[in-house]
Amino acid sequence: RRLWETGKGVSQANTRRIVVMELGAAASTSRYGRLLSRGAPAGSLLNGEWLRVDADLVAHPRYVRRDVPELHLFYTGSAWRIVRGSDDPSGELLAEAVSAALHPATVGVSGWSLLEAEKGAVRHCPEYEMVCDGPNTELQPFLMEELGRDFFLRVQLTRKVVWFVCPATGNVYHSAAKPGGPGGRSRPGKRYCHLCAKCFSANNFQSQHLANLHRPGRPTALVTVPDEAGGGD
Repeated sequence: RRLWETGKGVSQANTRRIVVMELGAAASTSRYGRLLSRGAPAGSLLNGEWLRVDADLVAHPRYVRRDVPELHLFYTGSAWRIVRGSDDPSGELLAEAVSAALHPATVGVSGWSLLEAEKGAVRHCPEYEMVCDGPNTELQPFLMEELGRDFFLRVQLTRKVVWFVCPATGNVYHSAAKPGGPGGRSRPGKRYCHLCAKCFSANNFQSQHLANLHRPGRPTALVTVPDEAGGGD
């Protein structure tokens, strides 16, 4: 019987190793998580599930809408875009989020603008969002490629607990700052920092790790940048 069925070895459940079967590169980018979009007007093609179409662990991921493969989601270098008819910026623009996020699910709250067909222009839509959905359990954790590698730096968890696989070790952790609960929850959680490529204590992640290592320094001087009209801001 499995350890979690007998109750033996519970103290080690928080570091259970995940073995990725040889299913090709896609095995390291997709497993239990689904990318869902919601918040567009009822009946919009922009609501629904997205399928990843690349296996590049370095570049920003690329997606198509499930059942609507002519809709493409990708990063331009300065913005996430949903376009129709092409997998590059030449397609018809349907939605855009100007962001430095590494994944569409880590775009900031109220970050998207959607096309208003009658006006032929995109308009801010604070209700629209993309999220990683799935079982979210110790036995079926998310991959960081599903959550977004910068998830723990960009997404405010509040009371939500996320189970995930550490890309550096293959170990499974929960994100709660304090222990409490069966199995792996008996130990304090961890959170992944993509800038350091390793996991750190969830209890100190915001207050110490991010604050001491990744908080921008104080500006030393104002910088004037000319705009398109020749003026400066």
